[in-house]
Amino acid sequence: MITRLDRLMLYLRPERCYDPWFRRAEEGLASFVFPPYPIDTWIRFADVFVLLYWHIEGFLLGLDKPLRLDASETWGHVQQVFQTPYGPSGYVTAYPTIALCVEGGRSAVALAFAHAIAEEQAKRIVRVAIASFWKLLSIDEQISLPDEFLASYGFLLPAETRAGSAARLRANFPTALEEVPRLYRRLEQRLPSP
Repeated sequence: MITRLDRLMLYLRPERCYDPWFRRAEEGLASFVFPPYPIDTWIRFADVFVLLYWHIEGFLLGLDKPLRLDASETWGHVQQVFQTPYGPSGYVTAYPTIALCVEGGRSAVALAFAHAIAEEQAKRIVRVAIASFWKLLSIDEQISLPDEFLASYGFLLPAETRAGSAARLRANFPTALEEVPRLYRRLEQRLPSP
């Protein structure tokens, strides 16, 4: 018999909750028309990636036209998005890659940027799905769910998380569920390919 947790876990597989967003972001990136000039100044870099951000976000949301928001506010968000693929001050790392055409240049940076936007969107959707699932449960179900998770899906977790009574998992179970797509992906990467 398939349980509520089993249904949630099926949804949380990366191929269901993350990969469609990545594919959609790639489609959005493919439809973006880069300006014909080189991106060789900070101003041009900022302008292009603000436009690309608006385009990808609009595409992910299914809008007919790209978003048009305040460019200076959007630049702040663009800087945050660059942190996902490139770490703190990621935009500082990304700019020379484009300006000097190294390590894949504009294409590689734009793809990493589009994937970071998609990941952000997927995380929001996963968070909402888990919150909705959690609200449907009674208090008793909420208390017993970590045990059911450990029995059925504990193999996804690192040994130190399963150790003892798994107190950290129990205390933050809804938040821990947000990590399930990443845990599945990590498991897939460790398994030998057929």
